[in-house]
Amino acid sequence: MNQRERDTTEPEPAGSATTVEAPATKGTPLVAARRRLVLLGVIWSAIIVGSLAWNLRVVWREALAQARGEARAALEKDLVYRAWTAGHGGVYAPIGEDTPPNPYLSHLAERDITTPAGRELTLINPAYMTRQVHVLAEKRFGVRGHITSLNPIRAANAPDPWEQQALEAFEQGETEVDSVEKIDGQPFMRLMQAMPTEQGCLKCHAAQGYKVGQVRGGISVSVPLARNRASAMSHALPLGGGHALLWLVGILGIGGAGRSIMRQERERLRVDSRYHDFVTSSVAAVWFYEVQPPMPLDLPVSEQPGYLYDACVLVEGNDALAQQYGFGRFDEIVGWRLRDIMGGDREAAIKEVFVPWVENGYCYDGAETHEQTRSGEHKHFYNYGKSVFENGHLVRVWGTQIDITERKRAAEEARQRAGELATILSTTTDGYVVLDDTARVLDANETYCQMTGYDLEELRQLRSYGLLVASSEDAAQHIGWLKTEGHDLFETQHRAKDGGLFPVEVACSYWPDQNRIL
Repeated sequence: MNQRERDTTEPEPAGSATTVEAPATKGTPLVAARRRLVLLGVIWSAIIVGSLAWNLRVVWREALAQARGEARAALEKDLVYRAWTAGHGGVYAPIGEDTPPNPYLSHLAERDITTPAGRELTLINPAYMTRQVHVLAEKRFGVRGHITSLNPIRAANAPDPWEQQALEAFEQGETEVDSVEKIDGQPFMRLMQAMPTEQGCLKCHAAQGYKVGQVRGGISVSVPLARNRASAMSHALPLGGGHALLWLVGILGIGGAGRSIMRQERERLRVDSRYHDFVTSSVAAVWFYEVQPPMPLDLPVSEQPGYLYDACVLVEGNDALAQQYGFGRFDEIVGWRLRDIMGGDREAAIKEVFVPWVENGYCYDGAETHEQTRSGEHKHFYNYGKSVFENGHLVRVWGTQIDITERKRAAEEARQRAGELATILSTTTDGYVVLDDTARVLDANETYCQMTGYDLEELRQLRSYGLLVASSEDAAQHIGWLKTEGHDLFETQHRAKDGGLFPVEVACSYWPDQNRIL
């Protein structure tokens, strides 16, 4: 049960209702339990989805890394044979439809030569060779290559927008750029490396002002991702199936545990309902106080009663408890500190209520307490109570109490009446006898003992008052009259111990609260 700690200096006045904060989970306990199970299911689903997403991301990143590696391998191969060609000043190949003379080498005297056998050959420079290899690779493997620069001699070597950005990055110091891009609607891994000027490059590009070591362009390679994506999917499907199976097992486990929890919750509610019915319908006052803050048990014993007086906060009880302290309903005092429910002097309350509690081992086992209410009324209670301890602290106390104020008052009145009666019996010259409602002798004075010849113990052992009178029927008639009217006056005869009869005038009264006849 949640509690609201009140300002203990100025408690709410009697008659005003105190609202107890609702539990953190709104609704009935069963609804709260269902919500917790749903939340657990959502959390489990989120964990599975998160794990699957992370694993799929890893698979896809591995696929991209593989494609990037393929692109880098293709590019490095281009650079290797390009370097070989440049190192040899180019190579000659037969002139044909696929290998026409390179118009950009027309300034070279030996661009075209004829062998002694009459075969016509044309010079293939590194760039020309690279372009032809790129065309062949695209036809066979779908891998695209492109030589480009920001200042191309050949118009077909002009960069596309992606290559333009890469070339500009090279001028800022980057040496390699890669990303996934779409070409003709299909995904490709595009990779481009900066291409520094070598001595062999100046044969064609010296007129552009390039120097050895200067970045003059780059080669881009675009590898289709279809095969890599298919490979990733072949790994993703088992991952998805495994996660789905794991999710299902978890959900079934949560469902099974949920059914058990719901059964336990229903049983707990059933027990709680019985407990609540018992508390609310109990004639005895039921109280349950939280000690806020909990009292350390190593606190000096002399300080513990005062600590409890200040720290006990009422969190549960019944209307009988409220009424014993002058309130109408329990709702009026729930959340109050005990010191505000009680009235009177602080030190007196501590001495009467809390010192015995501590001295008796933090409990009441049929203990009487004298307390004063806020209205100033003095009350006597008969108490049973226990304490709950956690981690070396007293954290709560609970118990029951019965208001015995009227019983104590009646007992005191009876004691006073008995004293008055004893005074009368011991001083009067008339004979007095006290009977119970079955006419058994309870007490008699010395005068009456002398009149009958019996001592008091002998009178008490007589089975019936009828033995003392001439007629037992007459005695029964008078007792019946007494119980109806409350008093009687008549003349009769009593029988003495020696059997003799003597006349008496009897004036008698009936005390119904004590079932006695005088």
